[in-house]
Order: sequence, then C-alpha cells, then structure tokens
Amino acid sequence: MSQLRAVEAIVRHGHLTRAAAELHLTQPALSMQVRQAGEIAGEPLFEPRGRSLAPTAAGLRMAEAARQVARSLESLAADLADRRGLKTGHLRLAAATTAEYFAPGLLGRFHARYPGIDIHLEVLNRAQVLERFARRADDLYLMARPPAGRDIVSLPILDNPLVPIAARRHRLAARQRVPLAVFVREPFVAREPGSGTRLITDEFFARRGVAVNTRMTLGSNEAIKHAVGAGFGCAVISSHALTGASGIARLEVAGFPLRSFWHVVHAGDARLSPAAAAFVDFARAQSPPAR
Repeated sequence: MSQLRAVEAIVRHGHLTRAAAELHLTQPALSMQVRQAGEIAGEPLFEPRGRSLAPTAAGLRMAEAARQVARSLESLAADLADRRGLKTGHLRLAAATTAEYFAPGLLGRFHARYPGIDIHLEVLNRAQVLERFARRADDLYLMARPPAGRDIVSLPILDNPLVPIAARRHRLAARQRVPLAVFVREPFVAREPGSGTRLITDEFFARRGVAVNTRMTLGSNEAIKHAVGAGFGCAVISSHALTGASGIARLEVAGFPLRSFWHVVHAGDARLSPAAAAFVDFARAQSPPAR
C-alpha cells in the first residue's frame, strides 16, 4: 500500500519534492518505493519531463488503483463508524470558488454536530471541480451549475442570487432603476468562461437578445470586486460574494437578480459514506432553498 500511495502522490503533484513532503518521506525513500512499484508493474511508471515527472499509462492506472483502495478503506472505516453512531469518519468535498463565502460556516455547524468527522474541503474553479467529479476524487461537490446527466444527483441547498454591481462612485449607483439596455453598454468585468456565474449570466443575456461590453475577464470574485471598485466597469456576481465588500454598490437593473442555487452533487451510482450522507441531510435542513 505504501508503494501505491507513493505513485498516487507523485501523479497528483507532478514531481518528487511535494509528494515526499506530503508523505513525510525523504526523496530517496520515495524514489525507492516508486522503483518497487515499477518492479511490480513490470514497466516504467514515470518519465522525466523537464523538472517534472509525467506518469506513463501504467503509472496512471496504478494511481487510480491507489485511489480505489483508499476509497474502499475509507468506506469500510465509515461503515464501522456508522455502527458506532457516526462518532468518527472522513468527508471530502470539492467546491467552486464562490462557495468560500458560505461553506466554512456550513461546515463549521456540521462539525459542531459531528465533531469526530474529519473534513477536507478543496475550493477550485468550476473546470477543476468537474475534473475531480469525473474521477470521483471526493465524496461530494458544491456547485452553482451542476453538470448535466441522468446519472447525477443534485440537491439544491442554498439560494444563490446573482446581482449586478458597480463602484459606489459609478454614475449608475445613484439610480433607483437601471434599464438593461443601459447596463450592458457599460464596460463589463466577467468571470472566466465555464464558471457557473458566467454560464448563468451568458444564458440570461442571450435570452434577452443583448450582448455585454466585456472589457476584462477574471478568475475569482475577489479579483472582480477589486476591478469594479477600482472603476474598471460593472459586473455580475453572487450576492454571497458581497460579504465584506467595500467601495461596491449593488445596482437595481431590470431583470435582476438572477435566480440560481448552490447544489450538493454526487454521482447517481455513488455509495455515500455515512459521513457524506449525514452532510447531505444536514445541508438540506440547514439551508433550504428560498421559495
């Protein structure tokens, strides 16, 4: 099992240094484990690529085997924990970036109820969350726009209004009602293509038959708030991201806010661990969608 963990860590990190640090091994010790794994496989598991190590097909298969073994062991541990009344367990979640504004509070309340459950949260962009979902790297996923498919379970847990914003000194900030045609003529700061916010706003503008004057594309809500506050233009972001924002005004634009929800997502054929099932039930009860 140690050889499998070594291969999986190197595949994930791309080179020895960080993998060795994660596993609390010296690089020579890690290299020895990889050589032993290669002897078991009967072929090389990695090939040099500059300063990094690129996995071969055999390396990728062994890394996936390591993840499957780890998931099986965690499932066994969770089942045993369930017999003890869910006093212990592990919960892995991946969330799209805007979840950073509400997920810590939600997870904090969950931890208060189940203090023996270890929680690991990865906050990533939507493309990275979808990649992790495709290989089932986590128990659950938090997304504003779940992927399509019959084999996907998506539970709405939190209202996620998307609202237009501008700098407080912007000329539109003083208006009580802004026509959509006026708003879209302003320089626009957009999220990166593929993000949940971008998908929802693009669909809204397409339905209305208008096009925004996109002048800047940024990959996070914090970057967008800074750009808008600095006077680069207007934007649409989740109302959750307005927490603690300074120098920003919410605009009253016709057609807004855009209605969306945050969802807990998992594969339809996934067997949820007791910890994951408990979180789904908890999230549903704690944050029901607004009606």
